[in-house]
Parts: sequence; C-alpha cells; structure tokens
Amino acid sequence: MTHSLRSRNRRRSGNAADWTARWNYLISQSNTSGHQLWYDIANAGMTDAATKSGAGFATIKPQADTRLTTIRTAHASLSRSLADLLPGSDRCDRRTL
Repeated sequence: MTHSLRSRNRRRSGNAADWTARWNYLISQSNTSGHQLWYDIANAGMTDAATKSGAGFATIKPQADTRLTTIRTAHASLSRSLADLLPGSDRCDRRTL
C-alpha cells in the first residue's frame, strides 16, 4: 500500500523544473492581475475625485467671487487715495508736503 501511494505521488509531482515554471507563471499572472486591479481602483478613485472637485468648485466659486470683489474694491480705493497724495494730482495739498 505504501508503494502505491509513493508511485501515485511521483506521478502527480512531475518534474521539479516543470513546477518551477508553473509557479513562476502563476506569480507573474497574479502580479499582472494585482497591478491591473490596483490601476482600476486608482482610476475609479481619480474619476470620483474629479467629479467631486467639479461640484466643490461650483460651490466655492460664488463665495470666492464675493471675497475677491471686496478685495478688488478695497485695492482700487487705496490706490486712488495714494494717487491723490502724489504731487501733481488735482487733490494734493502742496502745503502739507
């Protein structure tokens, strides 16, 4: 009985080089599949992020426009006031210089 089990196992085990080749093939296939899965997950995540960033930008843009208008108005007012202080401007009081 032991002899028949050994012979059966020898038939199943095959050549060691054959198993090495099979193992290397399986490793490369699993690596390829793993990389493809990784890329697919990353692509799905990036697509979702791009969609959400578009929606986020649409939400933030009105607030940013309001704040930027305030900054632009203050800057223009300050620039006009500083220009009025320069000699040669219509509103400059030359006695204070």
